[in-house]
Amino acid sequence: PTDLKTDLEAATQGLYFLSESDEPFEYVEITSQGGQDDVVSLLKVQLCIPEKALIETVEYDEFMGPLYEVLDWYGDDEKIMARHYQTLDNLLKSRLVNLQVIRVGEGQVAIYVLGQDAATCQWLGVKTTSIET
Repeated sequence: PTDLKTDLEAATQGLYFLSESDEPFEYVEITSQGGQDDVVSLLKVQLCIPEKALIETVEYDEFMGPLYEVLDWYGDDEKIMARHYQTLDNLLKSRLVNLQVIRVGEGQVAIYVLGQDAATCQWLGVKTTSIET
């Protein structure tokens, strides 16, 4: 099997999350503390997120599904982007378990699309930003 980091970086090359700005995706790893599987707690500690910060979890398929749905009005560029999202979705689902989407912040929202490597229990995936004013 190929390196998942390399595969995720390849799958997100040229892929942007569309909000009030188009933001790229980047690979991210969240270090597990002794097999702890509460990724939200891990994020809070590793990113020094204040207790009062807005953190919400979103169902993985609710987040990803609309990104690769092809709508009737889509032109070629939108169809290509949807295919790239489908590729990313397939890669994440085939190589990770316990997939979760965590949104952190307001206005400029960090979005973490994470899952666990079944062999190591390491949390990893991709991160992007959504600008929502």
